[in-house]
Formats: sequence, C-alpha cells, structure tokens
Amino acid sequence: MTTQSLHIEKRGDFPYLTRLESRDLLCVPFRSKHVSSRYLAWLNDAEVNRYSRRRFVHTSEEDALRFLSSLQPTDQIMAITLRANGEHIGNLQLGPLDLAKSHGEVRILIGEKSQWGKGYASQAIHGACCYYFQALGLHRVEAMSCNPGFIRAVLRLGWKEEGCMRERFLDGTTRLDYRVFGILASEFESAALIFTK
Repeated sequence: MTTQSLHIEKRGDFPYLTRLESRDLLCVPFRSKHVSSRYLAWLNDAEVNRYSRRRFVHTSEEDALRFLSSLQPTDQIMAITLRANGEHIGNLQLGPLDLAKSHGEVRILIGEKSQWGKGYASQAIHGACCYYFQALGLHRVEAMSCNPGFIRAVLRLGWKEEGCMRERFLDGTTRLDYRVFGILASEFESAALIFTK
C-alpha cells in the first residue's frame, strides 16, 4: 500500500479534510448528492447494519439529510469511493472530535457488500489516522465495536484493545462483547511504516 495523500482546507482555524487518497480509494466530503437510493438501501439493510447501534432504525431520505445537516462543525463524513471507477462504496465518519482533550473517533460503513473483505476499511481508517495525527496533531484516536471486520481492520493497523463491555450488544439471541480500541500518535508512526510497506 502506498502512503495516504491528504488535501486540507483551512476554515477559520480548523483544517478540514477535503480529499483523502490511498492506493484504491478516494474519499471526498459526503454531500446530499451521495444520499442515493443505493445509499439508503445500505442504511436499511439488516446484514450491512448487523453490528450497528442504529440497526433497528429505518432511515428515509429525509432522515439522512437531516442527520447530515445536524453534524457539528468539526464532525466530518467522507464518502468512500473507488479510485478505479468512482463507485461510492461506503462512508467514513471523523468524529466526534475533542480538540481540547486531543482525541477523536472513527466510524466506518462499507455498505457495498461486494466490496467487503478487500482491505478498503483498513485503507480508510489509516487515512483517518493520518488526518487526525498529522493535520490535527491529536494525541489519540479511538473507536468501539463488536464488528469482526472492523476489529480485524484496526488490529491490522496497530490499534490496541483497551477495554471490553461484556455482553453489551445483542445480535439476535447472542450477546456480544463491545470492545474499545485506540491508538496513540506515538504508536501510529511505527504501525504506519509497517502497514504502508
């Protein structure tokens, strides 16, 4: 994998991510034009949302647009597209973000099931870390999940498991542990060197 390419635009004192490129992906700010019938199908697909906290919520076009307009100024959602053909395959959410405490969260949705298992989540999360650590100078990035694909992606990137909320998530009739992961800026530099070789 090649290193990430970040394009930043200053708005006031805040450096917004306007473009993120990796070997296979081009991530751009998610806009209302991305709220397509295919996107809405992802949000309402039980398999796509199996491990999501919003899995029982039906989302309409109006709901999606309302959510987009309700984001905080420092929260960003990037549309994940394939460099090869521009296909929108998912979203990367940067935030919530706490600049004062120097940490941010990452959330990701690969909605296009035909693109699962190809390493795209790892590329997007790695790009998010580059932005958080290099552009914003954060101390740590964190996330919580019980999604096996997400867990594999962050562990591959050198994240550490920091905690476990035992049997917090109900998947059908099975209770799953909700796991907490994080990576520090000092850890990311060495992990990134391994990942980008």
